[in-house]
Amino acid sequence: MIKELYETLININVPAMCSCYKPVWLHPSKIQLRRDKEYKELSGPAINVNKGDPYVTAAYNKTFDLGKDLLDNGTYWPYLINDRGKTGYFVREGNHRMAAIHILIEQGLWPKDRKVFCLVYSKNVYDPLYILEKPVYLLKVKLNDEGQPLKELVEHKCRTASEVKDIFNFSTPYFRNWIWFDKLDIKQHPLINKETNYWNSVDMHKEKLR
Repeated sequence: MIKELYETLININVPAMCSCYKPVWLHPSKIQLRRDKEYKELSGPAINVNKGDPYVTAAYNKTFDLGKDLLDNGTYWPYLINDRGKTGYFVREGNHRMAAIHILIEQGLWPKDRKVFCLVYSKNVYDPLYILEKPVYLLKVKLNDEGQPLKELVEHKCRTASEVKDIFNFSTPYFRNWIWFDKLDIKQHPLINKETNYWNSVDMHKEKLR
């Protein structure tokens, strides 16, 4: 069930997010970290800490190699990247993952031709006044009356870029925890891990406002 929900979420949400993000394949060496804290901690000795994210916590504890997993299997979610013009690209969502990849780059283990899938923004998608030209529909995990997640998806109409960002961020922790704690054998979606020409045909990102 989770596998089908995950595939549906990617197939629907990622193209819809191109209403305010541009789909780009970038080599991680071109992407700067938002801060170096994660890089320093992940490249150091084991740290007994709970980060609230089982993947990241295990990476800090050195019971899980986040970088190697990304190299071998790819990512479950696209990286959200801020294009700051002359300053370059900065990771906004996915700093732990990108830090783990940067460690591999320094070790000479990340291929020079291996790019990662990014959703890039230049206009501030956190601005609640950033109104989309047309509303888009994204899916998110449904909660019951007690606020507990159900293994169901519900449609949400997004009118602003900040809503798109919020809906993306809302569901990812639930899937992360389901996959990790239930030890589910769910492969990372090829749509965001295997570079193809598919995204060249997604023209929603040509929005005039961005």
